[in-house]
Amino acid sequence: ATDARDQFDRTAAGYSVSRAHSASESLRLSKEFAGDRRYGVALDIATGPGFTALQLRTSDYLSASDISGGMLGQVEKLAG
Repeated sequence: ATDARDQFDRTAAGYSVSRAHSASESLRLSKEFAGDRRYGVALDIATGPGFTALQLRTSDYLSASDISGGMLGQVEKLAG
């Protein structure tokens, strides 16, 4: 797990600006699925830079986790 964590820590900043990740078809589909609904609880495991989690931020309770502290740092930056 440490090798994966180190790898994602090193590449976290690139993920947060990657068009392939921020505008992917799967992200578009998850946004379409979520729609304008408000969820009581939302959980994003392996959030990466948080693109999916940020789509669900209107939930009453949102938890996003990742093995990489670097990725979680990108979530904080993108969330503003």
